[in-house]
Amino acid sequence: MIGECTWSSDAVSRQMVRNLLDHTIPKTVVALPNDGQGWRIIPVIFARAGATPDAQSLLHDQNGMVVDLPILYADLSEDGG
Repeated sequence: MIGECTWSSDAVSRQMVRNLLDHTIPKTVVALPNDGQGWRIIPVIFARAGATPDAQSLLHDQNGMVVDLPILYADLSEDGG
């Protein structure tokens, strides 16, 4: 997973997802052993307020995901919900 994190009260925009896909991931991949060959890269946005529908759609098209505050709370709770 390679991602961007934001604690803003605004939903993540499509532009932030584009930045992740076009800049953050390529720069990170070349820093991996063997320039990322053999790695499965999953784009992820970690966002307090989630993402706009356009941003979610773009991530979905790239087999990525949004992890928002409710998801974090559910995953980190003792009972899983």
